Amino acid sequence: MADFLTNGNVAVAGRATGNRELITSSNILKWLAQGKVFSAGLGCEETAVDSEAALADVSPTFGLFAPSGETTIVLPLYASFSVTGEGGAANVVQCAVTKAANNCGTAMTKSGTALSKQNCNALYNTPPQATALSTITVSALTTSDYLSLFTATAADNLISTAGGAQFMNTVLEIDMLKHPVILAAGAALLIYAYTGTSDSTLTPYFQWAELTLDDLI
Repeated sequence: MADFLTNGNVAVAGRATGNRELITSSNILKWLAQGKVFSAGLGCEETAVDSEAALADVSPTFGLFAPSGETTIVLPLYASFSVTGEGGAANVVQCAVTKAANNCGTAMTKSGTALSKQNCNALYNTPPQATALSTITVSALTTSDYLSLFTATAADNLISTAGGAQFMNTVLEIDMLKHPVILAAGAALLIYAYTGTSDSTLTPYFQWAELTLDDLI
């Protein structure tokens, strides 16, 4: 029997013969150890991001954008948004994934404020190739350009009632592994957060892996 080969093509004879214990780990833990998992968000002293007063396709609140090339695949893993409502209106969050930038009806362009990014393995200083932004402007999208994955509404009517709570805080979580998508060639994960007023604020956190096709085989 041929030796068992690791991903680095290192022969491990004991795994083939059964003389050693076979230890496996999840793909995510392996990617984390290899320095392929990244995160983005706000620092402890940064101001939360204002929601939009209305939903508009050209104005996502947050976004994770794959690099323009096709070599690097971005696999979103998790996202959370701490929503603080202060204006007595419902907070609505929609999560959408777009086609590759050049496959959108109008080739998608983007601008916005960069979120703090880091490699989740402290041993690696490799910067991520994906772009994480807040307060974004993108070129116009049509319904055929994206697929909506997640919508949540956080009611905030207590503060409109006399004697009610002064604020309401809700954490919206998106486990992308329950409905995985792959971003490449400029495709984006877009988060649209809006209320009837502009009083709500959000604190985001994203986590994703940057892979090649070999990592998925």
